[in-house]
Amino acid sequence: SRDKSENWNIVNDSGIILGYVPEDKVDELTTFIDGKDIHPCKGHVNRGYDHFKKQYYYYGECVVEKS
Repeated sequence: SRDKSENWNIVNDSGIILGYVPEDKVDELTTFIDGKDIHPCKGHVNRGYDHFKKQYYYYGECVVEKS
């Protein structure tokens, strides 16, 4: 459910929420980080352009390393 995904915020160093872990990856991530509540990741935000809608959109990628 969306509520499950929104429990996993992706937050920058300033505490601003940039997004959420995709719902279908929440269980995998929880297992990978051994059930911790907080875990660091590194990532970046990308910009794309939708030629059909003639507008920009943004998407991000985060890499979570095993501790």
